[in-house]
Amino acid sequence: MSTPVSDRTVTLRRTFDARRERVFRAWTEPDAIADWFGTRGTEVVSAAVDLRVGGDYKLVVRGGGQTGELYGTYREAEPPGRLVYTWQWHWPDRRTRESLVTVEFHDLGDATEMVLTHEGLRSDNSVQFHTTGWNESLERFGELLG
Repeated sequence: MSTPVSDRTVTLRRTFDARRERVFRAWTEPDAIADWFGTRGTEVVSAAVDLRVGGDYKLVVRGGGQTGELYGTYREAEPPGRLVYTWQWHWPDRRTRESLVTVEFHDLGDATEMVLTHEGLRSDNSVQFHTTGWNESLERFGELLG
């Protein structure tokens, strides 16, 4: 399955005061994902990760009075440096088109710079939705790392 081409992209950079291996684990382990993913007021009901090229992930998310699914397939999995995976939402009333997320984890000694690129977004509303969601998720991610 190919990811649709679009010029709408979200790129975010954050530096975390944690070693790269710890940051990578928190990004990919199901229990940790459930603690940080989503906007405030959103709950990850379940998370499953098969962290390998061709492996799938699936999050069941509850928010705004609805339960939906976020799922995709890993295209690259290079611990602890890089992940590339497809991204698609499915809510009771809508399904988004597939997009692509790339996350790079740069070693800064006792800190890690993370660069997240989410590309293939189909509308300005989708860019706004994902920018808000990623920013709030990354705030929660930083809190989890302490």
